[in-house]
Amino acid sequence: MQGLPLQRTLDLLNELQGLGFSDEAFAELHHFQLSGKNASIEAHRAYLQKAAKEKGQKRVVRTNQKVQQRLALVLAGYESDLFKEPVHDLFIGLARAAWVQIPHKGRRVKRKKTSTK
Repeated sequence: MQGLPLQRTLDLLNELQGLGFSDEAFAELHHFQLSGKNASIEAHRAYLQKAAKEKGQKRVVRTNQKVQQRLALVLAGYESDLFKEPVHDLFIGLARAAWVQIPHKGRRVKRKKTSTK
């Protein structure tokens, strides 16, 4: 399977960051969460840029295709005209929803239940 354009991921990251998308929200949609690792926007950007430079990659492959698709879903959700202001918790919610829509190999993340007290 041929990957999605790598530059599209970088563009999505830039646009979302400009709207207030944070590392915390990014970590909610990145596959590193399954292994308990922290994912950051800058680390992911650097990884993609290194792959482009050193390996000549022009397309994202495997698990990073799903990351790109989730980023696009978050942006589409934000731009749906339902939300008018960039709110930190909004992006976290959209990132979690994107994971549910596009899971990593069918795996769901087990989240701790939060108290409503």
